[in-house]
Amino acid sequence: MPAKKPRFPYGKYSGEERLDTTAMPEPDRDDDDAQDAWFEDERKEPAFKNYVTGRIDYYKKNMNLDLKDLAIHFITHSHIDVCWLWRYEQTRKKAAVTFRKACRMATRYYPDSYKFQASEPQLFEWIQEDDPDLFKLIQEQVKAGKFNLVGGSWVEPDCMMPSGEAFCHQRLYGMWYYQHNFGTMPDIEWMEDSFGYGRNLPQIFAKSGAKYFFTMKLTWNKETIFPFVNFWFQSPDGSRVLAHECHQGYGTLDNWYKYEVGRHLLKKGTTYIGDYTRDYDDLADAVDDDALNKTVGFWYGSGDGGHGPTSQEVAELLEFQNQGVGHIGTAAELYAKLAKDSDRYPVWNDEMFLEYHQGTFTTHSRVKRNNRRLECKAISVEALCALVDAQLAGNGLDYPRATIDETWKMIMKNQFHDALPGSSIPEAYDDLYEDWVTCDEILDKCIADVGKAIKPRAKNTILVFNPNAAGEARLFIPFTMFDDVSLGSDDLPPPGILKGTKDGKIHPLQPVAAEPACWLEAKPAGWWAVVHLTGMGLDAFTADFTDTDGIAKAFGKAIDVIAGETSKIDNGIVQVFMNRQGEIMKATSTLVPGVANIFKGASFVPQAFVDDIPNDQAWNITPGYNNHPRNYRGDDNPLVKLTKKGPVVSEVTTIREWGPQLIMTKVALFAGLPEIYCEFMTDWNDPRTLVKLKFDTSLPSPKIVESDNQYCIITRSAQPQTPADKARWEKIQHKFSDLQAGDGKWAIAFINDGKYAFDVMEPDVFRLTTLKSAEYPNAARESFARPERKMNMEKRGKTQPGFTDIGPHRTRFAIYPHAGATRVDAAGKPSTVVAQRADLYNAPPIIVKPSGAGTASTVAVDTSLVSSSNPQVLVKAVKKGHVDAKLLVVRLVEYTGNPAETTVVLDPSIAGNVASVAETDILERPLPAKVAWDAKTRAAKVSLGKWEIKTLAFTLK
Repeated sequence: MPAKKPRFPYGKYSGEERLDTTAMPEPDRDDDDAQDAWFEDERKEPAFKNYVTGRIDYYKKNMNLDLKDLAIHFITHSHIDVCWLWRYEQTRKKAAVTFRKACRMATRYYPDSYKFQASEPQLFEWIQEDDPDLFKLIQEQVKAGKFNLVGGSWVEPDCMMPSGEAFCHQRLYGMWYYQHNFGTMPDIEWMEDSFGYGRNLPQIFAKSGAKYFFTMKLTWNKETIFPFVNFWFQSPDGSRVLAHECHQGYGTLDNWYKYEVGRHLLKKGTTYIGDYTRDYDDLADAVDDDALNKTVGFWYGSGDGGHGPTSQEVAELLEFQNQGVGHIGTAAELYAKLAKDSDRYPVWNDEMFLEYHQGTFTTHSRVKRNNRRLECKAISVEALCALVDAQLAGNGLDYPRATIDETWKMIMKNQFHDALPGSSIPEAYDDLYEDWVTCDEILDKCIADVGKAIKPRAKNTILVFNPNAAGEARLFIPFTMFDDVSLGSDDLPPPGILKGTKDGKIHPLQPVAAEPACWLEAKPAGWWAVVHLTGMGLDAFTADFTDTDGIAKAFGKAIDVIAGETSKIDNGIVQVFMNRQGEIMKATSTLVPGVANIFKGASFVPQAFVDDIPNDQAWNITPGYNNHPRNYRGDDNPLVKLTKKGPVVSEVTTIREWGPQLIMTKVALFAGLPEIYCEFMTDWNDPRTLVKLKFDTSLPSPKIVESDNQYCIITRSAQPQTPADKARWEKIQHKFSDLQAGDGKWAIAFINDGKYAFDVMEPDVFRLTTLKSAEYPNAARESFARPERKMNMEKRGKTQPGFTDIGPHRTRFAIYPHAGATRVDAAGKPSTVVAQRADLYNAPPIIVKPSGAGTASTVAVDTSLVSSSNPQVLVKAVKKGHVDAKLLVVRLVEYTGNPAETTVVLDPSIAGNVASVAETDILERPLPAKVAWDAKTRAAKVSLGKWEIKTLAFTLK
């Protein structure tokens, strides 16, 4: 099918009317005539042959590098950005042009010598839809060994921000697409252009069929030289993939001596394990000066917008080959040869941080927020549907396989390494916005369909699905969820109570009005409640708005709050004081009883800096930006308001001028919860600005900060010593970062719902990066966005926006002071409490309104449907089998860095349908290890190593 039509008449970010580009061809200067000319004439010209000879002689004479003495593998490929300076719809055509050219080279011109590499199953699916004949030709060429599939993730995503489960889905969907359509699963993960690589990716790659890893990107470092060329990339659990890093094209040779140390084998009997606490300049001491690995990968072909290798580029490689330099080979051949010396390569045991493009963790904040939000929502809804389906055994719920797949494909596509980082043109983000809307519609329908399959228990009874471990959680209920409830003249729903059907416990329902529609993610009118939820299960609650005595009792005491010159909120666990500017001056917590104030200076303080780096603003942060603050004038008369007061939540809001815009800050406490809930809102006006929120903690001598990452927690120094560690001045996080006291007795976790960047340039000061108003990149010369812009200028006088992140912003986060450290409690025992609190913040409970009639079924409530007996081991995902629909797949992760044993228990409503259980890899292929299933106890016992990801597949009858 062709590219889908736009849903909206005007782009959300570009503001442009969409141009129909269906009939527009992708321009290609290297067309069939040019290819014929190079094949028949140009490559035979003496001047061309002399040009290649001159290159060979140049390296020998000027660099003492004899190319004929090296085993060079020419790897032809063409990098295709799924979006960047063009829209997705144009990429469909770029892929077709590029892959058609590759097939033509291998069939018409050079059938005996040409081989091509390509990644990204998304591209192949587009060709399968748009051009079945070309797709069939590619299939034939793959079978013939001329067209070589690499990669295995759905796209080449950003490799720092997608979650661990999102990466599992990237690999699951991509590898099985290859298998179903080409009969093969490549063992090389191919991420040449992503902006850094997460700490736990080797484990995810290794457990989903990859043995090898390729990248070029750390050659872009700006402050240090990452010297490793052939090395083991290792996860914290010990999983490894054999990595090769090099430049594109002639850059490999031009920079030979800059990276030569990484081409030498280690001395025999020597091991080298590197990370950012070690100055990797000492690699030179570990290698054998006389053991140069002469196997060289030479990646060649025009790219970014595809179209390569061009006919001239292919002719060059063949002429090199004719003159005795290298040969056109495959990536698989290269890695097979490199693997022969695998015992003499160093190990890189850390994330691979790119000392460049640090701004991509922040640019285009809505992209980051919606990635996190939809990742969590899709994981939650997939688990809900799978667990209900496993109980009903197909009776009443048609498992939404097709729509869940559609949703994940959109999420994964939008994780591409120029989409999620915020470094594409505004028209590309019009497409992302439409995908976000579609994903929400699909997932909301899935939730509604679950409700239609379940019989109502009683009037105004709802089921609340918690996709996380058990715990106290905030619950927002829209007022439309209950029958016979209307808004009053004050636009508030009535106060009520929520009664747990299992324990009969009463919870106040505190009414709140609808937020202004202009706010991002504005909540409708409804109620806040705080309830205890079982882990990975459905809890039943009944609302009552008529029990006046019960309601009066539940509302008898509000959370203590004062708003004014000095504002104060106290929920009995946390006490917080703010000044007139809305800054936090003091906060205490009963969880850290010996600490008089967790902050030593004003905190929740916004800071703005000039960020006008002249090149690639969307990617980069201006070095030394700290020395160039925006000196915004303070507001002498801020507005301080008490915006919520009740038994569930009390909140103070401050509105003040800050430079050319107003900012709104909110601080709230919820009943019984240990976090300080904060918001920063603005309608931003100032371009070329970086905004951070500063927290001046009283933590004594912090040494480390630990951050959530891709199914692990990464530890970094708060006082970096090595040059490479110091170069990580803007750091990456997922759901939280936890700054710890030097003695490990207490810490402060900063939990976010879509802010991926922070810094600790001063060891005891945490700064959350919240906004970067960078200049958009310009559209490529061939981009279909250019005629679209001309059309809009002609018809409407409309020009495209110049900067990202101008307009509404909403940053939400929570501050969680706690005893102990990130992964151990106050007694020194392994703990996942910080991770669990962050999970609850990011994946809020899903409300299901049962509405089934007739043959609708009942489901198990007030019990965990699947649980892990050991809190070190978290149940992170539950889903139906990707290939085998009879499988109920459960993803476990050890989250403290210690080996653990756990028992996975299923509720009787599901366990009765289980025939067997097996351990699988991430691709859901069975592994040799046996897992015993005890039908009586409904339990499977498993052991996990530190940080291990383990996948169990329960076969349903």
